[in-house]
Amino acid sequence: ELVSGIIHKSLAKLKAVRNARPRPHLDDKVLASWNAYLISGACRVYQSSEEVSTLELALRAGEFIASQLFDESANRLYRAFRMERGNTPAFSEDYASVVLAYLDLYESTGNQRWLILSEKFVNILIDRFWDEKSHGFFATEIGDESLIARLKDDYDGAEPSANSLAAIALLKLGAVLGDERYDDYARKTIEAFRYQWSRTPRAMPLMLVALMRAQRPAQQIVIVGDRDLESFRPFQSTILARRKRHSALIYVSKDSQWLLSRNKRLSEFEPRGSKLKVYVCNNYTCQLPATDLEMLERQLS
Repeated sequence: ELVSGIIHKSLAKLKAVRNARPRPHLDDKVLASWNAYLISGACRVYQSSEEVSTLELALRAGEFIASQLFDESANRLYRAFRMERGNTPAFSEDYASVVLAYLDLYESTGNQRWLILSEKFVNILIDRFWDEKSHGFFATEIGDESLIARLKDDYDGAEPSANSLAAIALLKLGAVLGDERYDDYARKTIEAFRYQWSRTPRAMPLMLVALMRAQRPAQQIVIVGDRDLESFRPFQSTILARRKRHSALIYVSKDSQWLLSRNKRLSEFEPRGSKLKVYVCNNYTCQLPATDLEMLERQLS
């Protein structure tokens, strides 16, 4: 007790001295890419643990990016926010990570809004950052006259490179929308960095994940039925727990007109009746629809 008392008194003195000093500056800016990483991470936690608070966190961050960092009139995402939105346009890293974040939100919720936003941002990424000559994505937008040269990220370090993020995002989006154009952009991006990942693979581990995903047959898991059905949550939980990591999760319900118009292959999955069905497909070759959890678990295994 004597020693404990001395320590507490000493800590109180140290705190008083510290409080008399000027406080260090607080870095309280909000970055698009960092929030996107948080969204994807929170979605992964939710998908593996069903901890609803992590999904709520991801949704709040997703709404913030859409409402505070995106200028609808200019069709442009901005990189930073502090008190108000900054003037720096987003880099390719921001767009690619936000596309992945919104795809993760779509997989976690089934809400088509996140899928629509992910395609909106991926199209901006292609229009403003794509290298038509050598392929891959530049870090900055076309037309920035303040730069001597436009560079491309080719290193997955503490933060993943924009090109690795973009390749995975394009493959995932292409699998959901059935759009081979996105798949083509992804494969060209992977090939553009072959020299780096083939000679020093440790420099681009996330690009190797994209390569692995591109080489494996695309698996689609199509949930057909409304999200408010009582059976929806158990089916979704089983899928999230047992699916392959590179699979694409697709939701088709009565409000999926946009998705059905974008992916004509899904027209045969249009909901009929009130029972939830799940189709496990490889390259759109599907098994019989699973209507109970035991059948679904067997197909996913």
